[in-house]
Amino acid sequence: MANVVETVETKLVELLINKDNTVTKSNLLIEASYKLTATQFKLIQTVFSNIQPNDISTNTYIFPIKQFLELLELKGQSAYTELRSMTRDVLSKPIDITIEDEAVQINWFSMVKYNSTKGTITIEIHPFWEKYLLSLTSNFTSYKLFNITNLKSIYSLRIYELLKSRINLNSTRTISLQELRTKMGIEPGQYPMYSNFKQRILLQAQKELKAESDIYFEFNEIKKGRAVDKIEFHIFRNSRKEVITPINIESNLLEPNLKEFGLKPKAISKLVENYSKDQIERNIAYSKNKVNLGEVNNPAAYVKSAIEQDYANQALVLPKKVDKQDQQLKNLIVDNVSVNKTRYDISAEEMERHLIVVKELKESLSAKEEDIRNEIYKQLMDYQRYQDSTYDKLVSPNRFTDGYIQNICREVLSNLFIISE
Repeated sequence: MANVVETVETKLVELLINKDNTVTKSNLLIEASYKLTATQFKLIQTVFSNIQPNDISTNTYIFPIKQFLELLELKGQSAYTELRSMTRDVLSKPIDITIEDEAVQINWFSMVKYNSTKGTITIEIHPFWEKYLLSLTSNFTSYKLFNITNLKSIYSLRIYELLKSRINLNSTRTISLQELRTKMGIEPGQYPMYSNFKQRILLQAQKELKAESDIYFEFNEIKKGRAVDKIEFHIFRNSRKEVITPINIESNLLEPNLKEFGLKPKAISKLVENYSKDQIERNIAYSKNKVNLGEVNNPAAYVKSAIEQDYANQALVLPKKVDKQDQQLKNLIVDNVSVNKTRYDISAEEMERHLIVVKELKESLSAKEEDIRNEIYKQLMDYQRYQDSTYDKLVSPNRFTDGYIQNICREVLSNLFIISE
């Protein structure tokens, strides 16, 4: 925890600079439009990552310049000079945010102070942001700071957040080029040719996120006439970046830890009474990890289900071997498809639910994206062949609502037509 020095006006908090810090903020901030440099963006997120779950107001933070430069692996006297200029410049770059029907322009910080003698920077978060940073229970995104510290391009940083906030919503996002440019603060004269935009922004972000963050993406170009009008992003988890940190909680601390998720006393008492300390403990760790990764919209409901169904047992105990995965998938098919039916004698809706569970299971076992896609492809191919042979018809991709499954279904149908020819 940071050391706190009480002052008359506010709390002056020593900023904790650590790559393992968690950034949590309202999606309203992520969807806003603004223009920053990569270093300015990282400075803002570093400050935000120091906000604690029990904070009731924002604070004033002070930190040594050297520590921040070390976090970003910046060296040399020029880095100090550039940072001083950057702190001054960030105050001249307001954020454009739409709240209900009102367009609001507001600064990130209400004060930035540079002390060259002590080698420190003091920053005060604008009070306006308190309701978008504190006590969030829905419509927010969380991620570890280490996911962004090695991203070089400001556009990679912005795309990371825009996609991270949608990782649980079918893992797809379609956005017009104009809207994407506006959100990233790209001026009309910058990258006017799509080919240049694609090379310098989209492909660069794709490369950086794959190498350095907990997500990566593929994308399709949607044309209007001959010109590219929209980008359809398909978002995937980089499972090697997701780490569950086991925790050891004393029995008398189980209830306070569960309370942090927003559970009510009656629900907490029921969990503590009905489940073992070990099961509760490992699922608190598992749930905290999922919340930090921004994958949970309702923490209270999630941790309750996690404990009751022991979500953490597979993730923390099962050996991640191919034969185990195959056995799990075989069992899964039996569990999710009625034994009174042939495996693929089910509706498109039932098949989609089944495939989503298969995908999530594979991801929990840290399977490679290629293996996950191949499994979904194989099952969709078998499903379409069964529908064709039994009912003399194929299932349209539009019958599925998940964009990831829709795309694989299109590929299956395309290959089926080639085979039939």
